[in-house]
Amino acid sequence: MSPVVGVAVFLVLGAALFVCWRQAVSRGRQLVAASISAESGDPELAVLIAAQSVAATWPFGHPVLPEAEQQLHHAIEAGMELPAWNGHGPYRVSSVAWSPAGMLLLATAGQGNTANVWDAGTGKELLALRGHSDLISSVVWSPDGRRLTTGSADNTAKVWDARTGKELLTLRHSANVASVVWRPDGKRLATGSIDGVAKVWDAETGKELLTLSMGNIVETMAWSPDGKRLATGGEGAAAKVWDAATGKELLTLGDQVALSVVWRPDGKRLATGTIDGPAKVWDAGTGKELPSLSGHSGSVFSMAWSPDGKRLAAGGEDTTIRVWNTGTGKELLTLSGHSTSVESVAWSPDGRRLASASDIVRIYVMDIRDLMALARERVTAHPSTEGCKKYLHVDKCPAAPALVWW
Repeated sequence: MSPVVGVAVFLVLGAALFVCWRQAVSRGRQLVAASISAESGDPELAVLIAAQSVAATWPFGHPVLPEAEQQLHHAIEAGMELPAWNGHGPYRVSSVAWSPAGMLLLATAGQGNTANVWDAGTGKELLALRGHSDLISSVVWSPDGRRLTTGSADNTAKVWDARTGKELLTLRHSANVASVVWRPDGKRLATGSIDGVAKVWDAETGKELLTLSMGNIVETMAWSPDGKRLATGGEGAAAKVWDAATGKELLTLGDQVALSVVWRPDGKRLATGTIDGPAKVWDAGTGKELPSLSGHSGSVFSMAWSPDGKRLAAGGEDTTIRVWNTGTGKELLTLSGHSTSVESVAWSPDGRRLASASDIVRIYVMDIRDLMALARERVTAHPSTEGCKKYLHVDKCPAAPALVWW
C-alpha cells in the first residue's frame, strides 16, 4: 500500500470513528434525559437507563460521558440507599478518615467525646476510643495505620493504638484542638488550636519540638508529601506555608480565609477551601494562584485529593460534595445525600471510594466499573414494558449492561 493510500485509509477510518463517537454521545445524552424522567415513577428503570447511558460511550475508552456518570450516581442514590450510618447518636459526624493499611477500615469522630473505627463494608463498629472529656473535632490515622490521633475541645490531642484502643500519648494546648496531622514518615505530629498556636511533636515520646504562633484559629493543617513544609489555615486568616523544621513562614496564599488546605500527592500543588465558596488551587513552590474550581454556593469546609492526584473532592456548607478533574478544572460530579453541611471528605487509599461526614457518614462508589457493577446488582427485577415504552420509547426493555473492562 502506498503512503498516500495509507493516509487516505487512516483519514476515512478516523472520520468514521468520529461519527460513531458523536452518535454514541447523542444517544448517551438521550438516555441521561430518560433516566432523569424515570426517577420518580420507576427508580429501578432509572438506574438501568443511566447504566445504559454510561455503556453508550464505554467502547470508546475512558473517560465515559461525564453527565452519564453523574446521572448513574444520582439514580442509584435516588432509588436505593448506599452505605450510610451514624454511630455517634444525636451528634453530627465531624471527621472521617480511611485506614492507609489497605483495609476497609474507617475512623470517625462525632461531636461527642468518642471516636470510632468501623468496617466500611458492613458498618459494624470495631473499636471505640474513649478518653476525651469534650467533643472530638478531628481524627487521623498514622501513615502505617497502627495508630490514631484525635483532637478535642478538651484542649488535648490523643494518640491511640489502632488495634487495641489503648491511649498512648496526650498532647496539650491551652484551648480546643481543631486539627491534627501526621508527617508522612510517621515520626512527627502537628496539632492546631483555636488558641492561635500550631505545635509539632515527636510522635513517639510526645515531646514538643516546635511552636508556631499564628494569631488566629488554626482550623486546618496539612504536611507536604516530603515532610519539609506545613500548611495551615483557619478562621480569620489566609492559608500559610511554613518550614516545618525552623518555623519560618514561606508563603501566604492570597488573602481569603482558608477553612481547609490539602497538598496534591506530588507536592506541586496546594488546594484551599474558602469561606465564600471557591476552591482555590496554588503553585506550592511560588504561591501563584491558579484557576479556581467553582461549584459550591457556600463555605468549603473539607477537601481531599485522590491518591493519583487527578481529582479533587470538596465538601461544603451547601450540603454537597463536588469532584473536579484538576487537570482541566472541569466539575465531574456533584454528590448529594446529606441534609447539613459536609464537614469532612476522604478518599480510600485505592481511590475507589469516597467517604463523607455530616449528619451521617456516607460512602460513595467512585470507580465507574464498581458503579456499573453496583447498578447491575441494584436492578433486581426486570423493568416493566410500560416503563420502557414511556421513558425509552421502545417495545422491549434493554438488559442490564455487561461490566466491560477498559
